[in-house]
Formats: sequence, C-alpha cells, structure tokens
Amino acid sequence: MKPRCRFSLLLSIVLGCLLGAVAAGFMTFTWHRHHPRSDLHEMLHEAVPLDAQEQKILDAQERAFIQRRSMIEMHMQTANRQLSEAITNHPGWTPAVEAAMQHVEQAAADLQRETLVHIFEMRAGLKPEHRAAYDHVLIEALRHGSP
Repeated sequence: MKPRCRFSLLLSIVLGCLLGAVAAGFMTFTWHRHHPRSDLHEMLHEAVPLDAQEQKILDAQERAFIQRRSMIEMHMQTANRQLSEAITNHPGWTPAVEAAMQHVEQAAADLQRETLVHIFEMRAGLKPEHRAAYDHVLIEALRHGSP
C-alpha cells in the first residue's frame, strides 16, 4: 500500500472514530436533557398532588410523546449517519458537511420543540389550581438544567 493511501485510510479511520464519539456524546446529551422521565417528572409528582383523572391524562400524553420522540430520534440517527458519510467523503468544512450538519441541528431542534409541546400539554392536563405549582417546578428545572 502506498504511503499516501495509508495516510488517507488512517485519516478516515481517525475521523470516523472522532465523529462516532461526537455523535454518541451528542445523542447522550440530548437524551438526558430531553428524556421525559427526568427530574422534571419527579419534581412534578412531588410538587403537585395529581388525582386519578390528571394521572390518566398525563399517562396518555406520555405514551403519545414517547412515540413522537422515537420518530425524531430516528431522524437524528439518520442525520448523524449522513454527517459521518459527508465527513468521510469530504474531510473538512465543505458544503456537504455543512448541509449534513444542518440536518443534525434540525433534528435536535425538532426534539427540543416536541419536548416543549409535551411540557405544555402536560400543563393543560392539570387542574387550574395545580398549574401554578407545575409552572414553578418547570421554571426552576429550566433554570437549573433539569428537564
């Protein structure tokens, strides 16, 4: 094997490993930051005495959110694979890498947006007298990075 080919192969392997580590870190960060069974849920249950009807509504919303989140996470995995392919084929900050990165960013934004929609759906499922406590828990969780 020619030295130039060896260097290209080595560079591709290193870039692939780095990209894999970055993608795994990004997905882990995103998962923990937006996973619905986070501290926010625990804090909500501690702060708000949910009755059976509220719990039933929140459970249904939770199941629907899990399905929506799973679809977005699949898009995120696809976008990360496209980014890895773009970097493999065009090492450096190229138009192909930029386009692939925009897909990753869009998937992350979609997940964050869907999480916020879910948070407001949960709020709407509460009795009006429980919403102030929920709002307080939500604001504190956002300020301290819990959700």
